[in-house]
Amino acid sequence: MSPLCPTFVVIANSRGDFRSVVPLCYRIGVPQVTDGNVPWLPARMQRWIAPLLHLPPLSPWRIATTFAVAMGVDVAQLLLGPFGWSLADQGLDLVAMAATVWLLGFHPLLLPTFVVEILPVVDVLPTWTGCVGLVVARRRRRAGT
Repeated sequence: MSPLCPTFVVIANSRGDFRSVVPLCYRIGVPQVTDGNVPWLPARMQRWIAPLLHLPPLSPWRIATTFAVAMGVDVAQLLLGPFGWSLADQGLDLVAMAATVWLLGFHPLLLPTFVVEILPVVDVLPTWTGCVGLVVARRRRRAGT
């Protein structure tokens, strides 16, 4: 089972007897959502989800730009930290999250990084740079390059 698929679906026959329990992603795959072939999900929601699931090709330009954004945000948070500018800190986190999703595509590792950045001491650590490194490594391993 993939870590991207934590939800399970119980498949029952017409009498209501349980036949099997399968992970949701095996029953409804990402290609089905991006093609709009999930009958129980409203079309409006499918149109909203599909761009988020699209993974752009991993190019050296995208990787370098994402690392530059992540390092820039981490350095800015390190410099702004002693001044107590928490609102600017959260704004930088939003910018980093949006830029990373736009450049590399959505990855579940971005969510804990975004949530952890709310904590006052942890935001000084280079969490965005580490997260981008992990996402790039996982995408490369998945692509086999």
